Amino acid sequence: MDKFCPRCGKTVDKLFGPRKVCIDCFRDTQDFVELPDEIRFEQCSVCGNYRINNVWKDFESDEKLVFDVLGQYEKEEVEMGASFRRQGEVYNVNVVMEREVNGEIVRQVKELEMIPEKTQCMKCSRFHGGYFEAILQIRGKINQDIFGNMMEFAGGKTAEDRSNFVSNVEEKHGGYDVYVSSMNMLRSLLEFLKEHHGVEEKWSKELVGQKEGQEVYRTVVSARIL
Repeated sequence: MDKFCPRCGKTVDKLFGPRKVCIDCFRDTQDFVELPDEIRFEQCSVCGNYRINNVWKDFESDEKLVFDVLGQYEKEEVEMGASFRRQGEVYNVNVVMEREVNGEIVRQVKELEMIPEKTQCMKCSRFHGGYFEAILQIRGKINQDIFGNMMEFAGGKTAEDRSNFVSNVEEKHGGYDVYVSSMNMLRSLLEFLKEHHGVEEKWSKELVGQKEGQEVYRTVVSARIL
């Protein structure tokens, strides 16, 4: 039996939604997902990583970036897909949404832009700012080839994860002070030395200031080559 759409006046076979309108009016008046015309997100200008819901994600591909950004708007009852093209830094995205309404699958399409706001992630900011969390003090007669290999090893660790890096090396009387960004890097370099030398290690902490009323300490490890 033909039905009458109270919004546009068309005669149709079926009406949809609580307002009982035709499928075209249903699409016009009911957003399956509230998507803005423009979505802005933070992206690191150095490494390309991007922040979603205050969490930094590693950049793997444009496709993953687009779907991660869209993921903030997902609804359980709506299936979302998308195609996109990139023009410069801007992603022009065509979002297709489907949901079941009155026993039928209804499709809705939305065009939008994703625009990155360039900044620096914490890893890159620390890397370029000379940040260090610990100091490895190497003393004694260290083989120069092994020290060079250790620094090459450190570069490999940085390539794996930019939060692990050597921010500075100072040549001291009787050895080197190696400034490292993380405890993970400190332990890795210490283990590397132990593989090639007998090492006597001594751990200590030095007070460097306060943060939010709490004292902040930096780890210093003295590694004496035996």
